[in-house]
Amino acid sequence: MLQEHTSAPQYAALLSMKADMLREEGRLEEAEEFARRALALQEQQGAEESPELAVTLNGLGSILHDQRRYKFAVKNYMRALSVNLKTVGTAHPETAATYNNLGNVYQDSGDDEAAERYYMKCLEIQKQLFDQQTPSPEVAASYNNIATILVRQKRFQEAEHLLIKAVDVVRAAGLPSGSPDRAVYEENLEEVRHHLSKAVDAAPAKEVSRESDFTA
Repeated sequence: MLQEHTSAPQYAALLSMKADMLREEGRLEEAEEFARRALALQEQQGAEESPELAVTLNGLGSILHDQRRYKFAVKNYMRALSVNLKTVGTAHPETAATYNNLGNVYQDSGDDEAAERYYMKCLEIQKQLFDQQTPSPEVAASYNNIATILVRQKRFQEAEHLLIKAVDVVRAAGLPSGSPDRAVYEENLEEVRHHLSKAVDAAPAKEVSRESDFTA
């Protein structure tokens, strides 16, 4: 069998990879089973403070997130974050990814305040990791994620500022105009500007209304 020809850490990694594949196929119950098997094996091997454990926890969290079991997803993401901070530290792509996962799950569960907080933490790390002269699509994605929260809160000017940055980053990174990410950011920017233009158009009417009330 597979386990007979591989070490326990390798077998756990294979189980985790299988879980990711099943998740991509939408087979979430099976994916959860493989992820939990990987997690149990890593815990048995004393891998409580290993980067590999954080990867498995993030994978399990994502499966639970897809199942809309948000409370349990957060629990696994938080544990992954704790392991990240102990093993690879704050300024690391895996730590940024875990913060991003937390932002995603809080956004989907309707907690915009928490989502914005974790997205901002992800962005802060990405800015440390990537040179300002080297455009990174990951940074653009974080700008867009935060802008999405701001739009839901009707903070359109702040959202516009971030979406302009997102578009500038992907353009500088060389993403073609037809690429999915660039198209999404440009469409989001257009939508935000539409909201802003509507607000400007409505302002004179409101002013006239105030004057009418005052003179009456």
